[in-house]
Amino acid sequence: MDLPGGHALIRIELDARALGNVRFALSPLHTLTEALLLVRGGADPGRGGWARQVAETLRARQLVLLAALFGEPSDYIPDFVIPRPVSYEESVDAELHRIATARPARVRQEMTLLIHGGPGVHGLGGGPAAHPLLRALRHGERVMAEQVAAELAQLWQTVIHPCWPRLRARMEADIAHRARLMARQGTVGMLVGLHPWIEWDGHQVRLAGPAHARVRSATGLLLMPRLFGPTPITISGSPDRRQPLLMYPALPVPEGPRPGAPAVRELLGDTRAMLLADVSVPRSTAHLAARHGLSKSTVSYHLGVLHRGGLVTKARHSRQMLYQRTHRADQLLLHQALPRSTSR
Repeated sequence: MDLPGGHALIRIELDARALGNVRFALSPLHTLTEALLLVRGGADPGRGGWARQVAETLRARQLVLLAALFGEPSDYIPDFVIPRPVSYEESVDAELHRIATARPARVRQEMTLLIHGGPGVHGLGGGPAAHPLLRALRHGERVMAEQVAAELAQLWQTVIHPCWPRLRARMEADIAHRARLMARQGTVGMLVGLHPWIEWDGHQVRLAGPAHARVRSATGLLLMPRLFGPTPITISGSPDRRQPLLMYPALPVPEGPRPGAPAVRELLGDTRAMLLADVSVPRSTAHLAARHGLSKSTVSYHLGVLHRGGLVTKARHSRQMLYQRTHRADQLLLHQALPRSTSR
């Protein structure tokens, strides 16, 4: 592998059982923190003004803890601020709750590491960036965790929430694409196709990272598409974590609909477009009805129309009929801004 300048090699050992435990997730909070990381460079690296929006919101709303946590070029972010996904998709409220209720001992330990540094971590020291964090800690770890969660909630509502349906749809389209590649090429073929910095040597994944590290006998691998960030590949969490989180670049999409292509809602109607956006993974009629506040008969009718149009497949699982959109539908949605889909 030809590593890019300034990068080291991370090795993740995966046996056959661990390869069978490779899975995907998407996270509103990880997307938000990736946008926050753009602020560290002081310039927006071609992401359509995301860094500017984040920086302006931090200033206007006086989000002093987020500015201190993400604004300085430290090589460490406390893990409690970016909780690891526990399912395919959590709501942002659930993720924020996990931050606000983080164990005080963990908050103290990780904030001490950020401020003062430690083995392999360059801390903030006693500079101005550390002052807001030290002041917050004087009120107690619980209060600090709650304030971090509250500031993240404000940033989410201002910057990411208005665009979340479109961002989420792009990530789900990417995951659906990777799942098809896995079905055709196997897990290893899918993994090495995530980015040129990733390769497989027969028993381990090797990829570029900020420092040399090895994850021995990993029990699996969690994959998450990323939409922006200062580097294309990120391994989240401690290097010795047995099931690391690997964030890779999501597939690019055109800036807008193809010339002459009508909007999905104009083609299908609001309800069918909303349902189509929500069946990137198999879902039942009852589940969709509950998620969108519709009757089962209404959902069944619209799914029938989508099925006859070749936009969804259906397959029986136990006593349920599960619906999932097709590759044709993915291509249709890839170029569109999708209607908002409730996430529960």
